[in-house]
Amino acid sequence: MKIINRVILVTAALLCFVIITYSGESLEEMLPRIEDKPIVVIHKEEFDNGMILFYQHLGFENEDLSYAYLRKQLLGDYKLLTFGTQEVSSALSHYGISFVDMPEIAEEFSPICFGLIGEEEIIDVKVFEKSRSIEQEVKIIKSGDKRFWICKLVDFQGNEWILVGLGNDGKEILRVETNI
Repeated sequence: MKIINRVILVTAALLCFVIITYSGESLEEMLPRIEDKPIVVIHKEEFDNGMILFYQHLGFENEDLSYAYLRKQLLGDYKLLTFGTQEVSSALSHYGISFVDMPEIAEEFSPICFGLIGEEEIIDVKVFEKSRSIEQEVKIIKSGDKRFWICKLVDFQGNEWILVGLGNDGKEILRVETNI
């Protein structure tokens, strides 16, 4: 019995030592590993199991919109699941808004769509599931001089969605139909 108690005590002490001295990667430590160029974080969308980080490269002025999916680890650090960059300047110049969609990632992150709002006349964004005409909740974030929109496609069915940009008077300025 004394041996079991000593083993438990030593194991608990070692576990406490590891937890106290563990230096997992914080978000700040991970950012330089995502990209080798300087970046500006536009928005962090947090979930129970991690986050999606949206950022742009410094010096490329609205030409890209990048994202990184990060899973939260047991001790508060992060593991990079995937990341990528979308060129958005053509969509911004053509529509006044950019739009990107991402399917479900690793069965942990629901599908989402997101983008930048470049046209000042667009003050609100709506996203509709095309097959059932169900409106999805859209969050608009202002970050510095940028306006960014994100929509979690919760219980989304099908693969087509409609993006609508609304003006100050609530009237439709643009409509884009796309799919995941």
